Parts: sequence; C-alpha cells; structure tokens
Amino acid sequence: MRLVCYAGTHFKKYFSTDMTTLFRNLALLISGLTLFISPLVAAQSAAPAKASKYRGAYFEVKYPSNFTARSLDAAKPRESSAATFSAPDGSMEFYIFSPQWAGDAPGIALVPAKETEVARKSENGKSSGVAGAFTWTTIAAKDKSYTRVYQSFLAEDKSINWVIGMKYSSEAALATYRAQYAQFKASLVQLAD
Repeated sequence: MRLVCYAGTHFKKYFSTDMTTLFRNLALLISGLTLFISPLVAAQSAAPAKASKYRGAYFEVKYPSNFTARSLDAAKPRESSAATFSAPDGSMEFYIFSPQWAGDAPGIALVPAKETEVARKSENGKSSGVAGAFTWTTIAAKDKSYTRVYQSFLAEDKSINWVIGMKYSSEAALATYRAQYAQFKASLVQLAD
C-alpha cells in the first residue's frame, strides 16, 4: 500500500510540475511511431497484387485477380483481340486491344453526345523494335462521371497494333489502381501466329 501511495504521489508531482515536457515527449513518441509505421504501410500498399493471366487470340496480359475479365469481340477469351478488366467496386476498368494485325479497337470510340476528347498527343517511336506512331488520347464524360485514357501504337507496316487503356470514375480511383494499371500495362505480351 505504501508503494502504491508513493508511486501515485510521485506521478502526481511529476505530472503537475512538468506537464509541458510530458506532452512534448508524448508528441515525439507519436511522431517517431508514425515515421516507423508509415514506410511499412506504404510497402504493403505498393506490394504487387495477385494477378491472373488472360490469354487472347494473339496476346497475353496479367490483371488483378479480383477484377472481372470480359472479352469484347469473341465468345471465348482465346479467340478475342480485345477485353476489359473491371475492379470489384466498378470505379476502374482496364482495356486491351491487341489483334494479329491492324484493326479497329472495339468499344472505345468517342460518343459525342456523352463525351468530349480533352487531349490527344502523337509521336513516332518503336514498339518491340518496330517503327510506328504512339498516340495518347483522353476522353471525359460530359457529366464528369468518368475519364478514359488510352495509349495506342500502330507500326508503319501495320505488323504491330495495340491499344491499352483505362476508364476510371474519380481521381481517388485513379490513385487507388495506378500501380496495378502499370503492372497490367507492363505485362502485355504479343504472340505470333
């Protein structure tokens, strides 16, 4: 009992005479924990998501395993040249078009009644060592409910053609899925006949 009273008296004396120091030390402890925990949280969120493989007629691509894949131009994925991959919450959709040769990418044409093209940029370059033109296009819904962004490549000799893109509902969705989109985009493998 005497020990408890001594501890209580000592704590009361310390707390009442040095409250500023106590709060300063507590703030330092909290900020130290934040510095320690923040990189751990960032590392977890940057960790690659589990991926599934989608194989079309002439391409393969990896997409987040919790997304839903849908072929756009064929009944079976192995016969398709275009597909979408939708996030569970519907706020993000990845897009791929990779035919054997050149062609028109299905499902991405501008709908003038509902959408506006807000940016387009083209430049010459190479894909898989073949010269051609890259084009970046951004399309926004007039009601601001989504934005679509596409990057395409068409070889000068039309031997390589692909379009890869995404449709997202908000900047928050873009931030959430940006790393997964980069992995999706980097995973594209075009297959020979």
